[in-house]
Amino acid sequence: VMGDLDRDVTAGDVNGMTYLGQVILESLRLHGNIASIVRKATKDTKLPGCTLPAGSRVVIMLHALGWNEEQFPKPELFQPERFSPDKQKERHNYSFLPFSAGPRNCIGKIYAMMLLKTALVHMLRRLRVTSHTKLSDIEYELKVVMYAKTPLPVSFHPR
Repeated sequence: VMGDLDRDVTAGDVNGMTYLGQVILESLRLHGNIASIVRKATKDTKLPGCTLPAGSRVVIMLHALGWNEEQFPKPELFQPERFSPDKQKERHNYSFLPFSAGPRNCIGKIYAMMLLKTALVHMLRRLRVTSHTKLSDIEYELKVVMYAKTPLPVSFHPR
């Protein structure tokens, strides 16, 4: 991740790791841990076949958003390039919400992304990680968070 550099990771390093950020976002799209969020309709909203009155509670299924073929062609494939700046401009702003969006988004988003990148740099610069489960074989159960029913064994090998 940082080539042969064997120094501590800096905030500048982390901010420059665009592709690693794309990998994290694509992982969250495929296997996010938050299944849904609830919001309140602020105004009457016409939908096909009905009108949603202001004040109605709306449940947004985040996992389903990430698998929407209109926004993410071939959603079963792991393609971090989906989150390149150019590709993100092609999508609706609310088509992917791992940290929610708008005034009630996750206040820990920036911290979480920085922490994930830093942890991955430390791990991947020293270890080769191999998954023993195919993406297509993972089954989920909805609990308080999305829970993988399928065991997810991985192997770590020194580089």
